[in-house]
Amino acid sequence: MKRILLLLLGAALLIPSPSLRAESVLLNNGWLFSLGDASSRERDHTHGTEYFTYLSKARSADHSHAPSMLDLCDEMGILVIDENRAVGTNAEQMDQLAHMICRDRNHPSIILWSIGNEEWSLEGNPKGKRIARLMAEEAHRLDPSRKVTYGNAGGREMVLGSDVFGYNYIVQNPVDEYHRKYPVHPVVGTEETTGAGTRGKYETVPGEGWMLPLNRIDTLGRKNVIEHGWRFYKERPWTAGLFYWTGQDYRGEPNPMSWPATGSQFGILDYCCFPKDEAFYLRSIWKEEPMVHICGPYRGSIRVYSNCEKVALYADGRCLGKRSMPEDGHLDWTVGKAERVEARGFIGKHRAAMSVWPEPPVSEPVVTASASSLKPDGQDLLILDVRSDAKELPVSVENAEFLGWGNGNPGFKDVERPLEGNSLTVKPFSGRVQILVRSREGASGVATVRIGSQTLSIPLQ
Repeated sequence: MKRILLLLLGAALLIPSPSLRAESVLLNNGWLFSLGDASSRERDHTHGTEYFTYLSKARSADHSHAPSMLDLCDEMGILVIDENRAVGTNAEQMDQLAHMICRDRNHPSIILWSIGNEEWSLEGNPKGKRIARLMAEEAHRLDPSRKVTYGNAGGREMVLGSDVFGYNYIVQNPVDEYHRKYPVHPVVGTEETTGAGTRGKYETVPGEGWMLPLNRIDTLGRKNVIEHGWRFYKERPWTAGLFYWTGQDYRGEPNPMSWPATGSQFGILDYCCFPKDEAFYLRSIWKEEPMVHICGPYRGSIRVYSNCEKVALYADGRCLGKRSMPEDGHLDWTVGKAERVEARGFIGKHRAAMSVWPEPPVSEPVVTASASSLKPDGQDLLILDVRSDAKELPVSVENAEFLGWGNGNPGFKDVERPLEGNSLTVKPFSGRVQILVRSREGASGVATVRIGSQTLSIPLQ
């Protein structure tokens, strides 16, 4: 039986299906949205989705999202768990639940209501179960067509009040035990960890807010925790799958690091949608196009993700052997202090994919634009992803607005947009920086963007 992998605004969900196969990508409320409702084209909302394959689902953790987000999910066929913020049965709390349902119930993308998330003080006692049941009954009254779930942090009572058991993290929930007790009750993994980390960094530097990916160390007795959650739910066909926390890094709530970190680092992508190693693990299990990816060295060891049958590894030109790639798994090699590592993926005897660490250097910025033109309506947004080995790059924009920039650094504290004029010096992080350009209403001709030695002319049409 095939299974559909689904992504919620913070996680991915796998569901059984005898025939369906739908794309699974990340939808996010990341730093682009912190700059305002800047984009008017669907392409801007799907930035970064090329690292996933089968787009299916979104969970609005830990609160309901804007109607415009749900409109996009309706258009793109993304299934949604719409989540309430305040848990309780007083008038204000029930009004908030009712407001969400009455506002959103005509969106065909919504498949489940969530009454809340991780109410630790309520989860372990019968009062929590009663509250969940009363909220579920109100949801059914307002919308009889949909079931109700709840993101349970580990308590054994409150989860019983929902139509669909929602488990946040298998290490703290009785997933198998409750299946034995309630074998026909629907189950979904509402949260599972991706294994937090800083893109391109393989050691923890507290003074910078950077951290080694948790997938590279033993985490509660588990190696490669993103893989552990995936395998757990894949092996249990009676579940509706899992949601990874989170799809994308976000500003605020620095976690697991603290100040001087300024954002959460649990994302599969950083807050600019640049992929971390975890994105390539998911790509290896979700996509059919042959790929191989090298995770950088940690204590003399590198890791490889691939969907090829076998992988051969070379360290400074010396072959370290060819090994079979475990399904939904990874390979580790000891490479010592090798300065160049190459992985070659094979399908049969054919070399199907290759990856090199570190990336070959570039002498000037390499710019990838999200579109070839801008609509001069004052809302259209152009996203420019820049690869550069420079420490700083001067950027200027003419005949459009330099809306902002970012680089995915979880310790980012720079000025995000020009305070005066339309130019600013930006700083790549781990070889990447992102520039946002917004059109000006009524402008004509071309918008000109200069990034270091590169000049882009963007037609306004």
